[in-house]
Amino acid sequence: MKAKDWFTYQYLALNSKMSKILNSTILRFAIVGLIGFLVDVCVFYLLKEVTGIYKARVTSFVAAASTTFILNKSFTFQKHNTKKRPADIIRQEYLRYLLLMTMGGMVNYAVFTATLHILGTHSFLPALAIAFGSGVAMALNYTSSRYYVFNHKNSSSNL
Repeated sequence: MKAKDWFTYQYLALNSKMSKILNSTILRFAIVGLIGFLVDVCVFYLLKEVTGIYKARVTSFVAAASTTFILNKSFTFQKHNTKKRPADIIRQEYLRYLLLMTMGGMVNYAVFTATLHILGTHSFLPALAIAFGSGVAMALNYTSSRYYVFNHKNSSSNL
């Protein structure tokens, strides 16, 4: 095999792999999660002085979850949403999504707290705890979104 052919083959193989990665639902889910995180933080900081920290946190969570629901439905899992769905079905999906994201949020907070308890709160460790909690919750949230919210093969099943 000539060097030029080998490089062409390697380029095409890498391009194919990159295309698969960029089109993967998990990457899309992560991008949507990042957008949700930004919504969460912005809404929290906009409201915390007016409503207090705890009400602001609940409101920011609902705003972020609502944003990620819309983006996941239309961007991440659009292959599962080929048919128009009645409003009551979408409402059920949304409520199921909120419930599952709340469960993911509780897991995130538990991992965050446990990590801080084990490692302490020095320097960068809280950021590491947030990352651990977010990673564990992302795996749970992705799985629940893919198989229990946006999986219309089993649309008659409810949580």
